[in-house]
Amino acid sequence: MVITTRGRVAVALLSIGLISAACSTNHDKPAASGGPIPVAPTTTDPHLFSGSDFYATPPAVAGAQHGDLVSYEPIILGADGLKNAKAWRILYRSQAANGDKPIVVSGFVVAPDAKSTTPRPVVAWAHATVGSADKCAPSKTFTGVAPANSGKVGSTLIAQFQSFVDAGDVVVATDYEGLGTEGPHPYLVGVSEGRGVLDSIVAAKQFPELNAGDNAIIYGLSQGGQAALFAGQLAASYTPGVKLAGVVAAAPFSEVDQLLPIAAAIPSVSQYYVLGIYGQAAGNADLHVADVLDSSGIAQSPTVESQCLDEITKTLQGVLAASGKTTFMAGSPTTFADWKAQLASIVPGKQATGAPIFIAQGLDDATVPASTTKTLVNRICGLDRVVYKTYANTGHGDSIVSADSDIRSFVADRLAGTVFVPAC
Repeated sequence: MVITTRGRVAVALLSIGLISAACSTNHDKPAASGGPIPVAPTTTDPHLFSGSDFYATPPAVAGAQHGDLVSYEPIILGADGLKNAKAWRILYRSQAANGDKPIVVSGFVVAPDAKSTTPRPVVAWAHATVGSADKCAPSKTFTGVAPANSGKVGSTLIAQFQSFVDAGDVVVATDYEGLGTEGPHPYLVGVSEGRGVLDSIVAAKQFPELNAGDNAIIYGLSQGGQAALFAGQLAASYTPGVKLAGVVAAAPFSEVDQLLPIAAAIPSVSQYYVLGIYGQAAGNADLHVADVLDSSGIAQSPTVESQCLDEITKTLQGVLAASGKTTFMAGSPTTFADWKAQLASIVPGKQATGAPIFIAQGLDDATVPASTTKTLVNRICGLDRVVYKTYANTGHGDSIVSADSDIRSFVADRLAGTVFVPAC
C-alpha cells in the first residue's frame, strides 16, 4: 500500500493505539466504575495481600501520601525468564489527573534474590500502549518471560530487566492510573503518567527488605517514552526525595497537538480519533466529547472500557466500515479553546528536567516518525542536557532493540555517576 506523506503522519500517530477510557457524570462520556480513594488518610500499614481481588481499592488504604505502598503479592516467575530474581505485584497511592484526588495504582516490582546492605538504585519502566481496559494492565500477566508474540522487542526488554537485576538494581513498573485499578485510564495524559511512574519509585523504596534507595532512572517506550519525559519534568516538585539520575525515552510520543487532528481526516484510521478523544476526556472533566465526536463515536464508549489494543482496533474499524461513514469527528478539537489547550498540555519537553536525557529513535519508525521526535529534541535542547541517537533500518518498538547497548550503557553510567557529555 502506498501511503502519502499526510497519511504516513496519521498512521504514525494512530498505530501507537490511541485507546483510552473516560469517566464523567455527563451523558456523552463512558461510564467507569470506582472512584478516588477516601481523602482522609488511614493508618493501616502496607501488607501482604490475602483477599480475592488484588486490584480492588481496599476499604482501609495504607499510608497518607502519594507514593505510599498499600499492598503487595508475590509473582511466580517463569522458568524460562528472569533468573536470580523475585517479583511482586504492588498497589500504591497516587493522585488522579482529574482533580488531584488520591487514588490507588497498580504495578510490579522485580529485584535481585540476594539481600543488600546498601541502598539499591531503582529503574522505573514505563510501558508502551496496551489498551485502556483493566484486563490489559501489564502487571496482571507479567511472569518475567517475554510474551510469545512480542518478538525481539519483548525478549530485549526482558534481557534488559535481567541486566538491571544482575547489576543489583530494583526494577519497578507502573500500570498507570486506572489501568488495572478502579476508574478510567487517561491515556497519553502526561501528568497522570508521570505521577504514576514517580509514585512507583517511592512505593518501591517502602517495600519490605528490598532496600531500594533514592537514586533512580526512568525508562520508557512510545507512550512510556512520553511518560518518562513527563516524570522527569515533574520529579523535582512532585517527588523531591527521588534523586533522578537520568531519563531514557525510546520513540517517545510527543506532538499530539499536531497529529491527532490529522488522524480524524484519514478515513482508514479515523476510528483511532475516537479513542484519542476519550483519552483526554478521562483526564479533564471539563471537556465535552460531543463537541468533537459524532453520535456513532459516542455509542462506542463501552468498548474503550472492555477491550485491549488489538480487540478495540478491530471493533472500531468494523463499526466505521459497516456504517459507510468516513469519520467519527463532529468538530475539530483545534476549533475549541478547551480542547486545543488540552492537547497542548500533553506535549512533553516544555519544562526543564534537570537530569541527563537519552532519546532513541528508529529512522524507519512508522508509528512515531523521526521528524516528530526531532521536533521534540529541538525543543528540549534549549532546556536540558540531551543525547539523541537515531538508528537506521529500525521501526517503532525495535528502537529498544537497536539502541539496546546504548540504553544499558546510559543506565549503568548514570547510576555510577559517570560524567555525562550531552550533545546539546
